[in-house]
Amino acid sequence: MKHGDLFGGSVLKRLLFLAAPIVLINLLQIAYQITDMFWIGRISKEAVASVSLAFPITFFFTSLAIGLTIAGSILVAQYFGKKDYKMMNHVVGQSMLLSLSVALILSAAGYFLSPAIISLMGAETIVAAGAISYLKIYFIGNIFVFGYLTIQSLLRGVREVKLPLLIVIGTVLLNLIADPFFINGFGNFP
Repeated sequence: MKHGDLFGGSVLKRLLFLAAPIVLINLLQIAYQITDMFWIGRISKEAVASVSLAFPITFFFTSLAIGLTIAGSILVAQYFGKKDYKMMNHVVGQSMLLSLSVALILSAAGYFLSPAIISLMGAETIVAAGAISYLKIYFIGNIFVFGYLTIQSLLRGVREVKLPLLIVIGTVLLNLIADPFFINGFGNFP
């Protein structure tokens, strides 16, 4: 289906055309998590518990990023539909600036507050220590999560759903290859 074909024909067909890559992206995100848990599970049950304990916190921040990007996506879609590319580009720039600014602030705060957040959850010491380490690493990379989610959302605003899918496929493949090395260590890196 070509981009021009989105405005003609069956609504169901158009919805499926736009939704299918998004659904596939979500399924691939699950594959990403399964790969992580497969390798983490080989370390110890405490390691699995640590990552599981941190999951609601990481999901909360990912949800914040998604929420921030929806408004930008809607505005981009409106200006794209009006063919007002100057305003569309302005919205893209502002959306990226807002998303990355929020990501930097939340990542810095989250990194330093990880011990306090985990202590509120009342986990055992060994599980809490692993969860804190995991969260700190997550917060270091959180700006990339915000950046990707912003770009993905803005691309959807201009009906581009395949490029984000290709990016996720690439990251899932990279994760399959890199996970054993980063989780188990390699060379001089523990």
